[in-house]
Amino acid sequence: MPLLLVVLTIVSVGFALWPVLTRQNLAYSTSPSDTPLGRLALRKEILLSNIADLDFEFAMGKLAQDDYESLRETLKRQAALVIEQMDVLQRRPAAAGAGAAESPSGKPPAADARFCADCGSGLPGGARFCPTCGSKVRVA
Repeated sequence: MPLLLVVLTIVSVGFALWPVLTRQNLAYSTSPSDTPLGRLALRKEILLSNIADLDFEFAMGKLAQDDYESLRETLKRQAALVIEQMDVLQRRPAAAGAGAAESPSGKPPAADARFCADCGSGLPGGARFCPTCGSKVRVA
């Protein structure tokens, strides 16, 4: 009986410590979603999925016309902003050799446009913290 208790204790402790003992260094992960562009792409997919869900809910009669139109317009504006931010990030390396390129909104992207690396929100000039998610602004 005491031997069984010792074995169960060792197995339980080993099971509890297994994630800690086998944990890899996650700080150096190279997943595409760990980049600002990857996070924006993920946010875009979520927003487009939300629009599709909203369309479905409206088609099922669960939303009033006014609510549907208001929510859909808000989601579309957010998606357009994310796509514009992705465009700015994608054009940033090529901006040195190219002229002022237009963004999807028709306005040229600001030369000093900055975005939060965590949530992708636009940052006002001189911001030290993101006004949307509160994370500290990392200097690139």
